[in-house]
Amino acid sequence: MYMQRADQSEQTFCFDAFTFHIQRRLVTEQGQPLRLGSRALDILQLLLENAGKVVSKEQLMAYVWPNSIVEEINLRVHIAALRRALRDGEDGRRYIITVPQRGYSFVAEGIMQATDADQPSGSESERVFIAAPTTESVYQLPVNATGIEGRDVVVEELVQRLLSHRLVTLTGPGGVGKSCTALQVAERVREVYQQQICMIDFSEQQDPVAVATLLSRQLGLEISRYPRAEHQQPRLLIFDNCEGQLNFCADMAESLLNSVPLLSILVTSCEALRIDGEYVQVLQPLAYPQQAEQHEQLLSFPAVRLLVKRIQARQQDFTLNAANAPLLCEICRRLDGMPLALELAAFHSEAYGLQGLCQQLDEHFAFLQLERRAASHRHQSLQAVLRSGYDNLTALERVCFNRLGVFRTVFTLNVALKVLSSRPLRDDAIIEALTGLVAKSLVQVDALGGIARYRLLHAARAFALQQLQQKGELAVMQQRYAEVCCQAFRKEEVTQEVSHWRSVQLS
Repeated sequence: MYMQRADQSEQTFCFDAFTFHIQRRLVTEQGQPLRLGSRALDILQLLLENAGKVVSKEQLMAYVWPNSIVEEINLRVHIAALRRALRDGEDGRRYIITVPQRGYSFVAEGIMQATDADQPSGSESERVFIAAPTTESVYQLPVNATGIEGRDVVVEELVQRLLSHRLVTLTGPGGVGKSCTALQVAERVREVYQQQICMIDFSEQQDPVAVATLLSRQLGLEISRYPRAEHQQPRLLIFDNCEGQLNFCADMAESLLNSVPLLSILVTSCEALRIDGEYVQVLQPLAYPQQAEQHEQLLSFPAVRLLVKRIQARQQDFTLNAANAPLLCEICRRLDGMPLALELAAFHSEAYGLQGLCQQLDEHFAFLQLERRAASHRHQSLQAVLRSGYDNLTALERVCFNRLGVFRTVFTLNVALKVLSSRPLRDDAIIEALTGLVAKSLVQVDALGGIARYRLLHAARAFALQQLQQKGELAVMQQRYAEVCCQAFRKEEVTQEVSHWRSVQLS
């Protein structure tokens, strides 16, 4: 819990060149006043009173807006204003860090608290140095309130891999449940690492100084050009959502592993780090029924179990029966067993009904927009998840990804080259882009049988079609796809592909 408001009449906080005069509600830098609003001052006071500790967003909002209900965006606006006023992040200075999914912490070194109350006239103020917190136990990860069905086997495998590999990377498309799975693994190994576990969310665009400060505070690591640990004991770092800062995460992981002998790192990312010693585990979507099943058997599939449980959380009288079983199967199939997509479907089941949800799936763009409240903005909708991955693509990869949206089913490289090729796009460029899209988990590949077959998941295809439509290329690419299909029918090109062409349904 945070500290109560202290007697403000004579208190002063000093850090670097700044002085916060509590009574006068004034912050000065080398004697010159800074322009700060009252909300920002309240935030600064609470963070200073709890320097070195994490103050949750809920605590900050209750303190700053005690009689109001406000959105989190209000807090972020005033935090940003405070950081700008203090020039936080400039010239290597760091005062306020974001602790992902937990809150904020004031981390400046050498904070002094001066109290003039009850001092005789002319005597010096009593100055108290605010020490950094100890790191006896730092197991304070986000609460994994809703575990994902069907992950017991992969969690056990990851636990075993961490015992033999110091760097384990969990890859897969956005929304497949990488972060939740990593938290389940952390819970299983908390005693192995003596609760010395820390999670850093790189989706928030952490800068190097903030990461170094967080590691120093949370794990007692001295971070410099050559990191070293002050104490030798097992530690686990979880680098979450690394795809947006892949090079930085790879450099940081490699440097830490080379310098801290008893450190292990668990990474979640749409793309592997590709550094020495990395073990890569691909997280697959949840299994779902490929064909009609008796409804009594459906709960043996984790995708169906997850969907039913999430619907029951909103509609307590909902039960799986023979009447709704086909619709549940269709939703799971159309959503490829992707946990986030199933969560979103369940969230809107009460408003739309199962039949309505199936209709929403036919309206690709509408389904992408369905939202829910989530801990992070990027998980509020499929649109946000896919946009996050799309923004990490090269210009060439974006063009190829958009055009691949016209494929309704699996396709081979040979077919992709014929559909995607154009004057600016040579075959070697398309192959390079397709390889990158597979590496970044936006295109799935199955190489069984000696022929690589590719496909886009339902949500990814809907997003690609949306991009094509916005760029005015949808009709052109659909026509090109149709022409290639017709040519294949006429020529019967490759025996192995004939069955594929016969099953194709044009967009």
